[in-house]
Amino acid sequence: MRLACAPAIYPATTWSFVNNVRVGDGLPPLQWDDSLVPTVNPRALRLATNLELDHDGLNDAYNASPAYGRSVCELGGKQPLSALPDSVGYGLGDSPRHHACLDDPKYTRTAIAAWVGADGWVYEVMWLTD
Repeated sequence: MRLACAPAIYPATTWSFVNNVRVGDGLPPLQWDDSLVPTVNPRALRLATNLELDHDGLNDAYNASPAYGRSVCELGGKQPLSALPDSVGYGLGDSPRHHACLDDPKYTRTAIAAWVGADGWVYEVMWLTD
């Protein structure tokens, strides 16, 4: 398998899942922020290229992003490429740290990017910001 941009249904499913969690917890849904896409896309590509989850280079990405100076939470995950994307499958809903980030009322905007690595897994990065 070759490195490739993941089908758009993966970020869309994650965005929907996250907003369902937030609304269920009494928070407003996150709004999509196109200005963050040029930051999250290379972050997801880096994970898919290296076939691992890490936060290396996060400070450089933050300093160069339109979110500089604002609060940012980065979430990342991976799941097998399948016909049915599943945000819960990589632990967004099960991780206390991730859930705390999703439930933080200061975050109001998001962008998500996903790439498929040569290993056949979808690597996804989501930024939440105020």
